[in-house]
Amino acid sequence: MKQQPRWYHINYWWVLLVKSLKVVPQTIKAVIFDLDGTLVQSPLDLGLIRRQLSLASNGLPLLESIQALPTPEKDQATRILLEHERWACRESILNWRAAETVLGLRKAGLKVAVLTRNCKASVMTVVRLHGLTVDLIIGREDGPIKPDPYGLLRICQEFGIGPAEAMMVGDHAIDMATARNAGVIPVLMSNHRSADGLACRADVVVGELPELLDLVRIGRF
Repeated sequence: MKQQPRWYHINYWWVLLVKSLKVVPQTIKAVIFDLDGTLVQSPLDLGLIRRQLSLASNGLPLLESIQALPTPEKDQATRILLEHERWACRESILNWRAAETVLGLRKAGLKVAVLTRNCKASVMTVVRLHGLTVDLIIGREDGPIKPDPYGLLRICQEFGIGPAEAMMVGDHAIDMATARNAGVIPVLMSNHRSADGLACRADVVVGELPELLDLVRIGRF
């Protein structure tokens, strides 16, 4: 098993302390976005990929199902997944006022990052295609994937902030769990049919991305 860097373990214990004290920051210093469903809408069909790979519905998400395959099958499945991701990112469309929101956050002095279970190359395609400017991108090649807190803790370490000074904005239960695991404020995008069942897992619920600009101006949750 890959040994985690020293900062990972230090931040992990810091997170436990923050949770026990129920600390709420006065100021948000970073906003971390999920990609699919949050910043963009893409035609990536995970069910179709699962059927193409003949993967049984074993209760595991697609990436975990692929990782459980024997090496030759896993390598082939990963190549097929990458093809789907690249196509879907080229066909993606921005969520309403996503670019303006990202720009507004950065103009306000906040750091902006993207944390995704996609490959980093796909995120770079989206960023270039839609003219987004972000400070950091963490993809699945960079370490343990969501809902492991590794990605969020690494982003906070890179930005020089504590987890409680960051928001994780996402549309999926995995995003909310990742934020909880890292001690980051979980923010749910509610512009989809599954949102009602996820609201209880978030500290903040927003209907559209521009609402984030008001949240960071207020600084309290």
